Amino acid sequence: MNRINLNQLYYFYVIAKEGSIKSACEKLHLTQPTLSGQLKKLEDFIGGPLFERKYRKLQINSLGEKVLKKAEKIFVLSDELVNSLNNSSL
Repeated sequence: MNRINLNQLYYFYVIAKEGSIKSACEKLHLTQPTLSGQLKKLEDFIGGPLFERKYRKLQINSLGEKVLKKAEKIFVLSDELVNSLNNSSL
C-alpha cells in the first residue's frame, strides 16, 4: 500500500493557504529549496502538478483544489484528535 507523506501534504496545504512558497517558507521556517523539493515529491507521488506556475506566482489548479479539500479534512481531524487527547485524562 502506498502511503502519502503527511509532511509533504502539510507543506502543500500551507503553500496553498499562503499563496506562495516564499510566505510558506516564512511560516514554516524552512528554505525555499526545501519546500519546492517537497512539493515536487508530492506532485510526483500524486501524478501531476498541483499548481500552475505563471510569472513566479503559483495558482492552484483543479487537481490541487481536490487535494486541498482532502488535506483540509485530514488536518481538521488531526486537530480534533490532539484536542481530544489534551482534554482527556489518560
